[in-house]
Amino acid sequence: MNVIHDNELGGIMMIPLIVDWRVSTTCQIDGCTEKTNTIICFNDSETPTGNPLNIGICENHYVEAKKSGRFDYKVNV
Repeated sequence: MNVIHDNELGGIMMIPLIVDWRVSTTCQIDGCTEKTNTIICFNDSETPTGNPLNIGICENHYVEAKKSGRFDYKVNV
């Protein structure tokens, strides 16, 4: 898993990647409607389908996952 996070400018530098990679502009954690400012890139070996997956999450979920050291969320793909 790789994390691409913009610490500055409220995520504005993420816009080109979000558009190019067709990542949702709202957090893909189930039940969240905050703006995406972090992209989580899962390798094919890390997903149930065996395909690589890029998802967008908000600042709150980024901080929470970083603090806990785990990414244990239900996501909407």
